[in-house]
Amino acid sequence: MKKMFLLTIAMLLGIALLGCSRGSYSVINGQELNSSTRFSMIYDRFNGFKEKDVTVEVGEPMEISVSFTTISGKLDSSICRKDDSEVCDYQGNDVATSSFTVTLTDPGTYVIRVDADRHSGSYSFSW
Repeated sequence: MKKMFLLTIAMLLGIALLGCSRGSYSVINGQELNSSTRFSMIYDRFNGFKEKDVTVEVGEPMEISVSFTTISGKLDSSICRKDDSEVCDYQGNDVATSSFTVTLTDPGTYVIRVDADRHSGSYSFSW
């Protein structure tokens, strides 16, 4: 019985961590939508950073649709290799309102990151 309980707890913890994002931030009047195929938020004010890992499998390139809305403030963003943050497939500083696609072809884990300084608007990454 104890093994079954521990197995159930481990499974629930694994499910809870699937699709999780992390960061250190404050948000005023915000709404997040994070899942295994999406990382997005709309807000009146966002300060700090948030990030999410995505994994590209061998032979399965990943296309990430990216969209930003900037009303005021500053937003930086990047999509970099987790094992080498110097290798980025996308890096934007003080991003303006825009939409585009980033294609990740090399297998491995990548980190999608947004850094905000009193930013008003939204960001969205979907794959």
